[in-house]
Amino acid sequence: MPQGSPDASRRRFLGSIGAGIAVLGGLRSAVGTARGADPVRPAEYRWDLHPEREEARRSTLSEYVDDVGPLVEEHPAFEYDTERAGDDHGIDFAALDLFRERNYEQYAEQWQMDRIVEAFDDPDAFETAKTERFYAAREDAPRNWDQEAWRNADSFGESLDYAHSLLISIDHNLRDSRFGSFTAMLREAYRRYHPAYEPLAWTFRMDTDIFATSRAKGWVGLVYSSTADELRAFVLQPDRRIGTGGSRQLHPRIENWPVTDDPDGDRGYMSPNNLAHPLLFHTEGWSRRWSFPTAKTRATQMVSHIATDPVRSHYDREGRVEITTGFLTQLTRTLLTYNDNDAEFAHLRQLSKVMELARELGGSYVVDLPPGSDGYDGVFGGDFAVYEVGYDYVLDLVARDGERQFDTFGETYGLDADATGTQQGPASRREGW
Repeated sequence: MPQGSPDASRRRFLGSIGAGIAVLGGLRSAVGTARGADPVRPAEYRWDLHPEREEARRSTLSEYVDDVGPLVEEHPAFEYDTERAGDDHGIDFAALDLFRERNYEQYAEQWQMDRIVEAFDDPDAFETAKTERFYAAREDAPRNWDQEAWRNADSFGESLDYAHSLLISIDHNLRDSRFGSFTAMLREAYRRYHPAYEPLAWTFRMDTDIFATSRAKGWVGLVYSSTADELRAFVLQPDRRIGTGGSRQLHPRIENWPVTDDPDGDRGYMSPNNLAHPLLFHTEGWSRRWSFPTAKTRATQMVSHIATDPVRSHYDREGRVEITTGFLTQLTRTLLTYNDNDAEFAHLRQLSKVMELARELGGSYVVDLPPGSDGYDGVFGGDFAVYEVGYDYVLDLVARDGERQFDTFGETYGLDADATGTQQGPASRREGW
């Protein structure tokens, strides 16, 4: 998971798992003692989320979009009240769209991307930017760019047969823009010239032998259309054939992609052990070629990057956020089965935006389901809790928590609504916000 520059205390990781277990035992002992009397929370508490307009961020966002959305006043995460005034934290989900909508401009500061985006509409720009080879998505997919066919496509997948293929074909030929800019350029091209499908794509790590030789260096992606309410794979490397029968499978529906649909299937020359994906984190496939902390980091990236691809400002964030293992299994299950379940993508995006906000504010945070929720089975229903913790090393323990000892985080630490004690120790950096 991309992180900002760590401060000195964050660099002091625990020396061994044994030391981590010992510290965990000590913390739990202290929590048990506190529960027997008045809970003591040293700069640790749960955010009490409620809707609140953020005018400054809305004003900045208006520079990137024509219409900033209305304030979201009802949300599952607003239903959990700590009843402590000091824990109140206003959230303006529409204003937090800034993290995503400014991506194109942030990438454009590093690369001249307009010539590629303009190729979607301007014949002269296309002649300048085009590649000699058009990377078709499948054997039966279009072999040439056709602007009118793109605009008149009957489905999101068919429109990607043109737009996604053109994007990676041009970039593969020019070799001068970063893989992560694919998602920003795709969104910008649709916004300017074909707004019907409203695509939102994002990238994350998938370290495997198959991907290690490509320019993408282990990065893959997902792409979602709010119009079609459909989630698809988003492949960044046209030279690697992932599908069967020679098909490249550049952007199939996620449940039809062999990497996630049948990770052990026979695909000719590819060893199934070379294929792994963060979407499999909730299954036995998480251990394929990865240690548990690596698998969890990849899966956390996949969730958090919905809010914004890892442009430079993302890496400059000071804060760090970890997701409990139980909650992360629910999130990956929700994404993997998205096209067949009743989950709302808006809830996934809103969660990722709050995680990005936490990084922007600085500090250490753990995200989990709140008490009173239905638990980690099933799919994500939009309810979540954010815990600000005063000890950086707690995040390292959460990241390595393969045994799920930190699930139900608020109950473990006594930070939920029944913990009525006052804060002690260093003042929270969020106090009074």
